Amino acid sequence: MKSAQLFVAVVALFACFGASVAAKPVTERKNDLLVVKKVEPLGEGALCSLCDQFVSQGINQVLNIILNLGVVGGCSTVCTKALENEPQWMTTVCSLACDVLGIKGFMALLDKFGKDIDPIYFCEVVKMCPVHDGGAARVDSVSVNPPSGPQGTTFDIEVLFTVMNQTSTGIVDVAIQCADGLVLGSDQLSTGLAPGNYKAQFQLQAQPQGEDDDEGSMEPTEQFIPGNYIVEFTLCAGDCGSTYPHSGVYDSGSGSFSITA
Repeated sequence: MKSAQLFVAVVALFACFGASVAAKPVTERKNDLLVVKKVEPLGEGALCSLCDQFVSQGINQVLNIILNLGVVGGCSTVCTKALENEPQWMTTVCSLACDVLGIKGFMALLDKFGKDIDPIYFCEVVKMCPVHDGGAARVDSVSVNPPSGPQGTTFDIEVLFTVMNQTSTGIVDVAIQCADGLVLGSDQLSTGLAPGNYKAQFQLQAQPQGEDDDEGSMEPTEQFIPGNYIVEFTLCAGDCGSTYPHSGVYDSGSGSFSITA
């Protein structure tokens, strides 16, 4: 994905009965596009996030060790050998996940799904990410202020959404379909939200940018040409588009703004 200067904050507004929501621990995740702040239980969310990163970054090493050497010893031995060149936290998460199922159950799960296993589903199976089936959420509005402006304008984007039933571990996905066909956006892991009203706020600085390639030259990215830009916001259980259990789209909504000549 191409990136631009876009910031995001997700905060609780009101509880389901209209009372103010007490402040909860907030975790922050950064990537090349977004700074995302979201409300979640700190301990549970931290472990789920680490598990998600382990599956995304380290599961292939574990599969290769099992494929090439078989199982020599228990969970700790397999994870330590497979991840000896990775950060210690990854070995710890691997061992914890394996211990939940036992080495035979762990192998059976990896054998069934292989390297294509969905990280969220894997982490739910090993009890590191919570599952709340029956969740329900609704995107109420997606608005942009100002609705139009020239190149260089800072656009404030606000999304209001309602959680009717506790949501499961899943993805909060944001994307901007640009006039030239490029897509700006990112997704954020959420360990679920309690019933209530929520607001997501974004800020997009529509300033053309470039990035250095390997040879030091500038590669153009989004140039924010005049035209219509579509903002899409999606709330998912599991990974958006996943066919694994406990997955699906709660709701999505869209808004738009335009960049003038």
